[in-house]
Amino acid sequence: MSADERDQLVDRAVEALDAGEVVVLPTETLYGVFVAAQRGSIDQLGSLTAGEEHQGGGYTLHLSDLDVIRDELDLRTPVSRRLVDQLLPGPTRALIEQPRANLDAIATKLGLPDGFFGEDNLLVLRIPDHPITRQILRRSSKPAVARRLGAASWAVGEDPGTTIECIPENPQPAPGCVVDDGQTLHGVGSTSVTLFMDGRFDVAAYGPVLQDDVMAMLERKILFLCTGNTCRSPMASVIAQVLLNKHDERGISTIIESAGIATDDGSPASRDAIAVMHERGLDLSSHRSRMLTPEMIDRAEVVYTMTHMHAQRAMSLAPNSVHKIFPLSEHTVVDDPFGQSIEVYRKTADQLEKMIEKRLMEIAV
Repeated sequence: MSADERDQLVDRAVEALDAGEVVVLPTETLYGVFVAAQRGSIDQLGSLTAGEEHQGGGYTLHLSDLDVIRDELDLRTPVSRRLVDQLLPGPTRALIEQPRANLDAIATKLGLPDGFFGEDNLLVLRIPDHPITRQILRRSSKPAVARRLGAASWAVGEDPGTTIECIPENPQPAPGCVVDDGQTLHGVGSTSVTLFMDGRFDVAAYGPVLQDDVMAMLERKILFLCTGNTCRSPMASVIAQVLLNKHDERGISTIIESAGIATDDGSPASRDAIAVMHERGLDLSSHRSRMLTPEMIDRAEVVYTMTHMHAQRAMSLAPNSVHKIFPLSEHTVVDDPFGQSIEVYRKTADQLEKMIEKRLMEIAV
């Protein structure tokens, strides 16, 4: 399909949704039967998929982006804030416990019909990680609800909706538009993850996301880079740990590492770096340098470098991770203190502390 043909198909799907028709769209899990989140369309979807009930009410709200309702969400714990950001978009169905006032605010903002949210105070939300469907949802004038394609009354066979082959030749009522993107990525329904107000969560035993996957989302890794990994980046790593300890992020663990873009493995931190950190009550005596590898970058959640040159080198090593590589400061270089006076090391440490504190505020959960 050419780019023009794809755009025309997106246009048809958006027009059908806005007109209140049923559309069949792909996600990364299963194809879904989508309708606009308005009363007549929801009733039509209910008739078409009668008997498809699950935890958290009968329908799952589908949005293109979390930012559409982020300001209306009450996510009061670090765990809930982090998991919402880690799980969405993705192959998960998030059941987010919310105060009734927040659900009412979401319903008002999105123009949802009366009684859309049940009595269990759960926002049941999917943000599909599929570019075409997200584009359609983003362009539609209304939010959408959906159920799996295999639940449609006219669906044939046992396929829950991994392809559109379960759609018969003349389905009634006929979908207003069908977007065929072949076999879905995961070939199984999304994993339901319930997030409670107090930070507890529950992961269903079905779907592509496992309990261990969710637990891993609560651990983040920060990587600091310099040239030799004996001065700036080791100092940055221990300073960052102290600053992180000041934040109340219960339930979130952070691993801080450092490496160099041009170094040998196993060199100790410079004498003056050790001395200046000792003045701050920090210990670099056991530090040993490490040569940067693509795997280190890929494993990290965010990578901070001392200069733009370091960032460019890291990006060339791990081109799939360029989105998470940043200079500590976009405007100020952290110069190498190696071979200079201990006073220069002290100034470098002060500079690092200010820059790191600002960056940690940006990524605080």
